[in-house]
Formats: sequence, structure tokens, C-alpha cells
Amino acid sequence: MSELTGDTVHTSPPGKISLVRTTADEGSCGYLIDWTEPNTGGSPITHYKVEIRGSNKRSFNIRQCGQDPTITQCALSEQLLTN
Repeated sequence: MSELTGDTVHTSPPGKISLVRTTADEGSCGYLIDWTEPNTGGSPITHYKVEIRGSNKRSFNIRQCGQDPTITQCALSEQLLTN
């Protein structure tokens, strides 16, 4: 929700992503992650930060995903996930 006061527009921060799906992508021997765009609250989304947490509870950032805010999916190779 935006509120205009004089020359300033106050916006709310974007909400959290609520739906994330991961499916096997047999064509690339990897996985496809896709998500729904959150409520932006009037703020533009500039990028997404995609992190994966392994069974050892350590997480790592997938830098090639989420750089374009208009794309809400990312393909990951199995090799990337096992290294």
C-alpha cells in the first residue's frame, strides 16, 4: 500500500514468497525451482535471493538465480547441488 505525502511516496516492503515448488527437470538432469511473486506493497522488486539449505543445515546462495525480477523460476543442475 502506498501513501502520498507531498512529494514523497511511502511504500511497504514486499511480502515473503509464499509458494515455492521444486520439480525434477529430466531434460537437464537437474531441478526447476519456481515461485509466485509476493505482494509488493507498492515497492519494486529488484531481484530475488535464492538460497538452498542442505541436509547438513548449511545454506548457500544460488547467484545465477533471481537476478531478473521478472523471472520467477530457476533451473539448477544436479552437479551444482552435489558440490
